[in-house]
Parts: sequence; C-alpha cells; structure tokens
Amino acid sequence: MAWDEQRTCTLIDLWNAGKSARQIADKLGITRNAVIGKADRLRKRGELVESRKDDNRPWTDDDVATLIAQWGEGGVRTTDIARQLSRSVSSVAMMAVRLRKAGEPVPRKTRAGLPS
Repeated sequence: MAWDEQRTCTLIDLWNAGKSARQIADKLGITRNAVIGKADRLRKRGELVESRKDDNRPWTDDDVATLIAQWGEGGVRTTDIARQLSRSVSSVAMMAVRLRKAGEPVPRKTRAGLPS
C-alpha cells in the first residue's frame, strides 16, 4: 500500500479530528499498524500534532449519556463504547467508575468488558 497525498491528507484530517487509529484504518481500508506507523513518521517531520490524548478532553453531557446508555445495554463491550466515543478504553472505564460512585446506573463489567 502506497501513501499518496490524498490518503496522507485524510489521515491528518481524521487524526487531528480525534479519530482513533482503528477508525482511520477502517476509513482508509488499511491496517491500524499502517496508520500508527505513518502517523509516527508525520509527527517526526512535524506534520502532525505531537500528542492528542483524548483522555484530556472534557466529557460532554452527550458523551456521558452515550456511555450510560451503551454500558447498560447487554453485550456492548467497553472497547466498542470507547471506539464510538473516540476515547481510550481506560478513559471510558474510569468515567464508568466515577458515574457508579455518583449513583448512576452503571453496572460492573467482567474482564471481557461485558456486564456481569
């Protein structure tokens, strides 16, 4: 797979929009590792933001509502919720803990990420 200008621009646009490497890979029809490798090379050349930790983004009311709704549905894995919200799995899991402590209906999940 060759990185032409159009693919590279698409990667940069999606990356800067906060999309995950998996989401970008799916959009471009390539592997996640290809996206990560190209992003690393672009960062080293200064063509891509140095860091974009999505965990530092504030949680909006819509994000929280989506998390609660998805978390409560049986069979929705934490990784799927994280992908939908363009957040890390640990960010989603920590927000679920915070919500549970605040009394929200967020049940515990098993190691597989499914409700227990």
